Amino acid sequence: MKNQLNRNSLFTILALVALLPALAFAGVSKEQQWEFSVDESTELGISNINGDINISATDGDQLVVTAKLKADNEKDMEKLQIEVKEANGSISFKTNHGKSSGWFNWGDSSSGEVEFTVHMPAFVILKSIATVNGDVEITGVKTSANVSTVNGNLDLNGLSGNATLETVNGDIVVKFQSFDNSQEADLQTVNGSVVVYLPAEASAKVVAETVNGKIRGSDFGLEAVEGRFVGSDMEGNIGSGSASLSMQTVNGSIKVKSRDT
Repeated sequence: MKNQLNRNSLFTILALVALLPALAFAGVSKEQQWEFSVDESTELGISNINGDINISATDGDQLVVTAKLKADNEKDMEKLQIEVKEANGSISFKTNHGKSSGWFNWGDSSSGEVEFTVHMPAFVILKSIATVNGDVEITGVKTSANVSTVNGNLDLNGLSGNATLETVNGDIVVKFQSFDNSQEADLQTVNGSVVVYLPAEASAKVVAETVNGKIRGSDFGLEAVEGRFVGSDMEGNIGSGSASLSMQTVNGSIKVKSRDT
């Protein structure tokens, strides 16, 4: 019996020791929220560093931003700040990780991540939505969208305005609700693929270029031309070609597909 008790005690101690790393690095988190009354002239800007950004359209005239802040410890959490400005119809959020403790930001090992979730009317203008390390997902926005990341994917659904979308290491997927008239879209990545979905009645001049990858536009009768050694490009019109669609990547494929197939 004594040996059994000793064995059970040993197992208990070992289990607690195994949990110590998880408890030590469980991290801290908190949530902040802001609410604004907006109209059709309102512009939104978000400048983030580490973390995803998710934006979706809702009914009404309220813009609600929720930020989930995470850090490894309380000290890093204290450094993690969100600067909010509202002036002249413009609302902006900027993430600040505090000053570096080393020269040229070397030696600064502070942690910190902010995930933004935005619920807003579809008419709000996305003036500049940017993160460095994170994905951006946008659904149902009807106006223009200027969106970028460095290490992450861009996924937009339901757009019917102009779009400037850029990433370095990531894919771009866009589904346009409409694409015609004087609408413009410029999509660029370096290491990633580009996929664009257009409605069957779209009207656009299409230009696409990749260095290492394939280009497909057969849903709209577009054909790519492969380079003699590397690269492919594609130019052509969908319908009357009234709108403009430009797509570029270095390492990845490009596809222009119909939403209706």
